[in-house]
Amino acid sequence: FRVKQFIYNLETSLLLKLKDANQEVTIIGKIIREPEIKQDYQKLTIDIKKLNEKRTKGKILVYAKRNNQYVQNEKLKLAGKLITPPEFEDFNFREYLKKQGIISLMYYPRVEIEKEANWFYGFLIKLKQRIRNLFNENLPYPENQLLRAIVLGDKKELPDNLKQSFNKSGMRHITAISGMHITILMNILIIFLIELGFWRKQAGIIT
Repeated sequence: FRVKQFIYNLETSLLLKLKDANQEVTIIGKIIREPEIKQDYQKLTIDIKKLNEKRTKGKILVYAKRNNQYVQNEKLKLAGKLITPPEFEDFNFREYLKKQGIISLMYYPRVEIEKEANWFYGFLIKLKQRIRNLFNENLPYPENQLLRAIVLGDKKELPDNLKQSFNKSGMRHITAISGMHITILMNILIIFLIELGFWRKQAGIIT
């Protein structure tokens, strides 16, 4: 049922009718992943709420300028043209995005912030960046990137040779945030809180 629903949402999205139409569209949507920062631009994954004032479902990948800092869970208003993702000889970028529900790109649109992320998301993002900085300042490369992948699920800057080594040895899963990681962190926190004097039930609720 979930697969059928996913395919139906892709096939009936207004995005399919308007992409490559060479006309500017207006989109209101929410950033659903942490922005991926590159040297000259940033990539935003947007879950669409409205397209040209009409409600629709779908996701787009936006290439935006780096002059503004956007955060996950912000609601944006975008104005630009929808483009079909390209296909490369050695990599089918279009199918790769389609598996994530993304069927269109938008390059350097005009962007307005409709609604800022709530304080809780803002706090988490600042905390995550602080942890990243701690790892980078106190560990050499690539050990700092490995710890970022294990603790934060941040695998973007892991060197390719290290990824290949993990793949060959069957250990790639240690760089993914999983139930095992959550269980280990929960046990550490519970033991720590009990040592501070909390009852086990209190420690469990706080954790």
